[in-house]
Amino acid sequence: MTKMTRNKHLAKRALLALLCVSALLEIWGCSDDKSNPSGPSDGATSQWTLGGSVTGIARRFWVDGGTLYLLTSNGVFRSNDTARTWTQLVTRAQVNLAGGFEGGVVAQGSIIYAGSSDYAFFSSDGGISWRKIRSGLGATNYVCESLYRSGNRVFYGSNVGGAFRATFGDTTWTTAFTTGGLHSVQAFFNHNDTLYAGHEIGMHRSFDNGATWNLAPTTGLPTTDSRKVFAFTKRGSSLYIATNQGVYVSRNGGASYSAVNGLPTGELDDDVRALATAGNSVLVGMRYRGVWRSTDGVNFTDWSQGIPQQNDNVADLAVMGNVVIMASSDPSPTIWIRRIP
Repeated sequence: MTKMTRNKHLAKRALLALLCVSALLEIWGCSDDKSNPSGPSDGATSQWTLGGSVTGIARRFWVDGGTLYLLTSNGVFRSNDTARTWTQLVTRAQVNLAGGFEGGVVAQGSIIYAGSSDYAFFSSDGGISWRKIRSGLGATNYVCESLYRSGNRVFYGSNVGGAFRATFGDTTWTTAFTTGGLHSVQAFFNHNDTLYAGHEIGMHRSFDNGATWNLAPTTGLPTTDSRKVFAFTKRGSSLYIATNQGVYVSRNGGASYSAVNGLPTGELDDDVRALATAGNSVLVGMRYRGVWRSTDGVNFTDWSQGIPQQNDNVADLAVMGNVVIMASSDPSPTIWIRRIP
């Protein structure tokens, strides 16, 4: 064999070895990437996988472009990598908060609002510094149950039946409506330019972005418990509400509601606290029965694969592109990630 021939054989062997190593690295990378919803889909769509860790009782998410915020009882957390890692922006101790953070978090750019057991807190520098804001809330409207931004306004729901609004970026609240009793205002939602507020005896709605409000119809909601509204989402023109007795949908602009199909029923099993929409899928987060999904907007099936039973207490759901993030709080705050196929 000539020297040139030997060199050719050696070059071929080297190339084959390089290809084998590359193939192995690709296999190892795929098998190690199941916690990355942007990576290969071998494990990302078939079940939930763990995200980054946080502390405290999980409350609510807020999505601002590519930035995800989470409020827990222990503070405000921010993620720039779809919930894989988190940075805590503020703790209870930093603001001398005797109770805990409550209700929700709302952010746009450098402005952040965070609810608490003692009014709300505000940051105008991206979470570097914080101050309590209570002007206009009154002495008794102190626990924040919900926060929401719609257009140029931010809305605050209290534990004693008061809803308040402020121009986004401002720190003085104005009364929006009262429920007529000690009925917590749990959630706000803008559906096709109609703003809804859910509370323990039904809903209010506004056609002028929260300037004026009236009681919303509850036709089709059969019991008092089904009128306890905790969350909203939409799919096209349909509006979905989460209640103590399952999920109801309105297909006529909120004039009446009917129950969806396939969700668990029975004592405690039908308590729903979170809703979200990802593409054509409607997602339901149940208080004690995990996550359920519908691709037709009507019929739901179990979508809790990968979530241990002790972690199926869903506090909230967030959607970023085709990635769904879930926060559970039983027995400890846990973040879960799953892609929509």
